[in-house]
Amino acid sequence: MDKLDTLRSFLEQDPDDLFTRFAIAMEFMKRGDDAEAERWFLDILNRDERYIGVYYHLGGVYERRDSVANATAIYTRGIGLARSMGEHHTASELEAALLELS
Repeated sequence: MDKLDTLRSFLEQDPDDLFTRFAIAMEFMKRGDDAEAERWFLDILNRDERYIGVYYHLGGVYERRDSVANATAIYTRGIGLARSMGEHHTASELEAALLELS
């Protein structure tokens, strides 16, 4: 059983586990399947837009797919959310990613 199969079995046991969904998205990114990673990241945000770790990685997916407008939008949204949550380190990482787009 490979890592993705293992993660999917975890998800079967707890379909609401956002951490497992995040791990699945990251595994797809690792495998170079940005389209599938994007689908999983968006699913997480639809379930809980405050899952702050998604914004950086989803922005990276958009960057690799040459979608600067989407990357800018997701980084900006993440920065605002991180600031409102007092997540200064995350806000700072997202700001740096946004600056690199320029």
